[in-house]
Amino acid sequence: MRRGDEPGEILSEFEYRGETVRIRTFQPGDEAGLIDCYNSIFPVDHPSQLPQTRALWDWKFSTAVSGRREVVLADHERAGVIGAYPCVPLRVRLRGEERWASQIVDLMVRHDWRRVGPRPGLFVTLGNAFYQRYCGGASELQAFNYGWPVPAWRIGQRYLRYENVRDWNFLAKEVPVEEDRLVQAPRGFEIVEVDRPAREVDDLFERASVGSELTLVKDRTYLQWRYVEHPERDYRLFECRGPRGGLRGMAVYTRGGLLRPDTSFLCDWLVAPGDEPAVRCLVAACERAARHDETGVLAGVFNPADPRFGMLQDLGYRVWDSGYFLVVAPFAVDTLWMRGAWPFTMGDSDLI
Repeated sequence: MRRGDEPGEILSEFEYRGETVRIRTFQPGDEAGLIDCYNSIFPVDHPSQLPQTRALWDWKFSTAVSGRREVVLADHERAGVIGAYPCVPLRVRLRGEERWASQIVDLMVRHDWRRVGPRPGLFVTLGNAFYQRYCGGASELQAFNYGWPVPAWRIGQRYLRYENVRDWNFLAKEVPVEEDRLVQAPRGFEIVEVDRPAREVDDLFERASVGSELTLVKDRTYLQWRYVEHPERDYRLFECRGPRGGLRGMAVYTRGGLLRPDTSFLCDWLVAPGDEPAVRCLVAACERAARHDETGVLAGVFNPADPRFGMLQDLGYRVWDSGYFLVVAPFAVDTLWMRGAWPFTMGDSDLI
């Protein structure tokens, strides 16, 4: 039995107007209540936001990659699911060891229930229950949570250990129409579009993460789930192969409205930090896709401490403000250390 497929575990409960509210873990059958709760709270008023559907929920909280489903919810005996603290469990490479972390997504409490229960309210009650159940220093627990909870930032900072790691700014460039003004791939390199990650991607991930003390494990299984199997977004995958035919890099391209109404994004990649020819190849492929799509701009998010950040600046990419910042709740890591250690990308989020 995969973790999350067993009956829900009651973590705490309290009475509200003579009726019981249970704080418990997910159990099969909760899906419809969680989807209804989400859609009652989040209007689709931003191009980056998708309405919650059963297909999207099943994909996002799939146990196929991690074998884990870790969700804490508030269940009222009459109103059903009134709030939840869900996550996407992810494997991370942390100082050479494989550990667990999670992206916290879809935090929600129905509007009329936010101040119900122990002070300061149900959101914090759910967060603390999640921490006690799933987070800590042991290897099987989550070493840190991360996300972009801009509306919940202040209450999370005060009560749930949220710490600001970095501004999540774009590197962006207006894509020229003229072919000779686009980034050019070096001679001898081949760029091809593929429909799924190649078998060599696992080896590429190992080479790309050499020297990195913190990274999500972006192996073939992860990339297949994250991009190929997404039920409602379209991604294009580009491979870069060197003069001898070996896989030197992979990039993920998509379009979305996070920066402006229609923008092209280099939302993820695997490429060794010092492999400038492969970086040029991947950028060249994405710039041509952006020109074809006539979006006018190609953008991505990368840690300024990542040496590839400077390579992109050398190719004409400049910093644009996003309004987002990366937040972490740490349990076995130091937040200040994470600022320089994590070579994050847009694909590490669920925003695009």
